[in-house]
Amino acid sequence: FFFFKQKTAYEISACLVGSEMCIRDRQILSKIDQDDFGKTLLDTIEVQIQSHSTAPIDAIKQMLTEMKDNLLVDKRVDDDRAHQKQKECQQRLSELEAVVLNTETTRADDEIQFFARKSEVDYFQKNYDEKKILLEQISLDVDSIQKFRSDQSEQLAQALRDYAYLRDTFQQVREVIKASGSQQVNDELIQIPAKTHKQISGLLSKLQNTNKFTQSFAMLAEYFTEFLQVETVNQQLVDKVLEIINELLKKYDQYDSQARARDIQSSKIFEQRYEKLLNVQIGLQQDIAHLESSIGDINNKLLSLKNNMFAGDQTLQQKGQELQHYKQSCEDELDAYNIRSQGRSKRLAIIQEILNLIAASFAEIQSYVQGREVTGKGSAMNLLQSK
Repeated sequence: FFFFKQKTAYEISACLVGSEMCIRDRQILSKIDQDDFGKTLLDTIEVQIQSHSTAPIDAIKQMLTEMKDNLLVDKRVDDDRAHQKQKECQQRLSELEAVVLNTETTRADDEIQFFARKSEVDYFQKNYDEKKILLEQISLDVDSIQKFRSDQSEQLAQALRDYAYLRDTFQQVREVIKASGSQQVNDELIQIPAKTHKQISGLLSKLQNTNKFTQSFAMLAEYFTEFLQVETVNQQLVDKVLEIINELLKKYDQYDSQARARDIQSSKIFEQRYEKLLNVQIGLQQDIAHLESSIGDINNKLLSLKNNMFAGDQTLQQKGQELQHYKQSCEDELDAYNIRSQGRSKRLAIIQEILNLIAASFAEIQSYVQGREVTGKGSAMNLLQSK
């Protein structure tokens, strides 16, 4: 035996009057029934039909309208929240991007300044090294010229002492010879006592030890040799010796004057050159001190720029990560909103489809839900209680 559900006259007439519409409505209901929310909603309508023996359509329409209104309220609230969240995201992302961009710009400027200052300090360092070498050379020149002048002055002093010694010696010889003249025997010959011989020999020895012999000294030595070999000498020889001695003493005086004049001139030249070298030395020392100060200042600036670049790198890394994380958070929030919005729109569309079907043919809906197998009545009851 087969049992079929008996349709009412209203149901039969509705389907007969609009057969094509009936087919279309059932297709719509079947599609709705394939959706979880739609299936639960149809289950709820069936529960409403069963629980209201009279006028179930009003209760169902009221329920659907309330659900629709609630969904629209949720939509407005969610839209406002999402819009506010998007504004916050855009503002925060703009702030982070501005920080990152500003940090990148500052970092790039610091790097440009760093390499510019590095080139500058390299140039100053090279100039500094060159001036240090030049200063060492100038210092050596100063020391050298000082030593040369000191040696020159010492040589002059020694020469003057030597010639003063010679002059004193010749003056003594002259006095000895003059003294011996007082012992003259006759007009032509002079008696030279042994004591005088000894004195002149000693003085001659002193002259030879000075190593200052000139042609005049050689002549004088020749005369002295003849002078000392005899006990008596010709007055002419004595006069010749005295003449040579006087001439030498005169030359010594001239040399002393000329030597001192040359020394004064040499001293002036030395002072000029020494002063010039000292000025160069002082200028180099000032340049080196300025370069040292500049190099120190630039190195401090380089250290500051290096620290700034390091801090910039740290900020870029931190803000970059924060930017990515916040951007991902905003995208996740937007995706969640879109999913909620799509689900809500889908539910609103289903509710509106059912309301349209109710307005067109409630009997068709009633027939459809009563003819299907209800598998989610628990969910339907929960939905009904929640509404």
